Amino acid sequence: MRIRAERALILAVDFQAKLLAMLGLERSQGLLQRSLRLLASSQRLQIPILLSVQNPQGLGPLLAELGEFGEALPKTTFSCVATPNIRKQLQAHPERRQILLLGVETHICILQTAMELQDLGWQPVIVRDCVESREHQQKDWALERMTQAGITLCSSESLFYELLGSSDHPLFRELAPHWRKQ
Repeated sequence: MRIRAERALILAVDFQAKLLAMLGLERSQGLLQRSLRLLASSQRLQIPILLSVQNPQGLGPLLAELGEFGEALPKTTFSCVATPNIRKQLQAHPERRQILLLGVETHICILQTAMELQDLGWQPVIVRDCVESREHQQKDWALERMTQAGITLCSSESLFYELLGSSDHPLFRELAPHWRKQ
């Protein structure tokens, strides 16, 4: 499946301080840096961005760094799609069937969201270096299960260049330098 900017929508799942703290400083900072770069590029490419927060009363608000990308949509379900308001937001973009998932935790909310999206006819895409779990093994098992279910996995950099499609893209010269800085 070729991922196209005009068919894509990003769903950033549960970027909250308490959840990221469980990953440890190095892993959480790497996840956040890669995710922010992808979100900023996607915003310039006019790809809609939805942001979920898990039980904000207990786990706190969306990280401030993501606030510029939209309003946080609260949920208590593990699958984002099972929350009526988030599902309604997804349905508000009927031409956007490729749902790019990033966030935490891979083996819980990312997995359940991806499986339900697929069941309902969307095409979930897991941005592999922009998802994380407390334990590496849990992440690996979840990615394996999603792969076995036919869900697409990709890296953030590969996705960025696929969304552009060509160095002739009008935003290539503006955005590509951000991807060369690791």
